[in-house]
Amino acid sequence: MERTQRGSPVPERRRPGETILYNADGVKVTDRWLVVGGRRYPIESLCELRVVRAPHSRLTIDAGIASGVIAFGIVLTARYLDPAGWLGAAVVLAVPLSLLVYGLLRRPRPFEIWAQYQGLTVRLLSMRDPRRFGQIRRALIRVQEWEPDLPSRPRDTAA
Repeated sequence: MERTQRGSPVPERRRPGETILYNADGVKVTDRWLVVGGRRYPIESLCELRVVRAPHSRLTIDAGIASGVIAFGIVLTARYLDPAGWLGAAVVLAVPLSLLVYGLLRRPRPFEIWAQYQGLTVRLLSMRDPRRFGQIRRALIRVQEWEPDLPSRPRDTAA
């Protein structure tokens, strides 16, 4: 939001006939604009909108790789392990496995909306909250339903 010299917010100006479909937490979808993080995209310039899930966090990926390597090492040395060795192997394997489970359950993959904008593929939005993301996605779909000559509605793609 713009601010005056004294720091007070400038009220947003709406064009006559402009319809706001979503407006919360720095994201605004109108029948003419998508505003995200201070960037403003004209709806008619956005082509090939797609919805994807971003990759898992680096912690989750690294913990998965470490768990696999440690498990492989345990399998290779299994016939040489005594009961104390099995206990040690279980403890060593438990650390990356617990980080992996934490990453999968507590750090979900972000939802993202990507589009073609002025010839470039641009990430328009990324967030972890599925409810808010669904509201924004639905607002974009509604805009495109109202304007049938717009290029495409958001589609899900496998990530």
